[in-house]
Amino acid sequence: MAPKLLASTFLVTCFLSCAVAQPVPARKKPNILFVLMDDMGWGDVGFRDSQFHTPTIDGMYSQGVRFNNSYTPPNCGPSRAALLSGVYPWRMGLQGNAINSGSSAAIPLGRTILPQKLKDDLGYQTHLVGKWHQGFCKTEQTPTERGFDSFFGFYLSKQDPFSHLSKKDAYDFRSDHEVNRSVAGQYSTYLFSERTRQLVREYKASLASNADTKPFFIMLSYSALHAPNQVPQHYIDQHCADVSDHNRQIKCGMMAAVDEGLKNITDDLKAHGLMDDLLVVFTSDDGGDHEEGSSNWPLRGNKRTLWEGGIRVTTFMYS
Repeated sequence: MAPKLLASTFLVTCFLSCAVAQPVPARKKPNILFVLMDDMGWGDVGFRDSQFHTPTIDGMYSQGVRFNNSYTPPNCGPSRAALLSGVYPWRMGLQGNAINSGSSAAIPLGRTILPQKLKDDLGYQTHLVGKWHQGFCKTEQTPTERGFDSFFGFYLSKQDPFSHLSKKDAYDFRSDHEVNRSVAGQYSTYLFSERTRQLVREYKASLASNADTKPFFIMLSYSALHAPNQVPQHYIDQHCADVSDHNRQIKCGMMAAVDEGLKNITDDLKAHGLMDDLLVVFTSDDGGDHEEGSSNWPLRGNKRTLWEGGIRVTTFMYS
């Protein structure tokens, strides 16, 4: 794996170098929607498995710039640490599964991470929607202390997508620093998509009254397709009834819910006249877990392994 750069490190470098190379007024910098999937397998998308319903993702992929050799660490925590910091996770002691519910591990506070750079040096407003998984034991480790202007989501590695209960049945859902119990019972993918739409509406309203409104960087960090496998039944009934394997059928429904959310978000961006100044980045933090119904075919291996099924991910940019 040595000659293959981490895709996440490359993307961070690309963002920053492009923005710095051509300084222009803040309103002319592209808005960035960074879609980060969780445990999405190589085959968990419509353009590789015709039984999966992902027309929005398929369309952006077909028209976008594809990173066909895009690699990550094989676990969620190290991958996200690399993405945010641009540093190999083992240089920060974050390899393996260091960032977990029983650990105080986090990206070292002395390291500048992506949202801080975009906010402080390049004049972006920055928002995290969804999964964080980069430290929570100290207030200083949490998203709004690490460069994000707002946070709507959860701290740990996974949770029940309806109850939002995490390890040891602890409730884990926040708006900025505050525990948000008003969303209990609502499906995570829907909540994250709708929060992103809200941010787009707020940006458009601000732009109408203030031409110097800062461009936005929204990291839309879906918890799908991470276990536990759950999705509202209508996604399965409408799009996945022909998938025979039970776990894979639910994964199909989970991806259909993500795709619907991205369609609604991009429809809003089009309606608000914001697509021309938008860069969409789509990737996953690692490969899929075939024991939970994901597919990495024809790649060998699984999440948590160094075979390509664990570390090679679907990545593209669309504008």
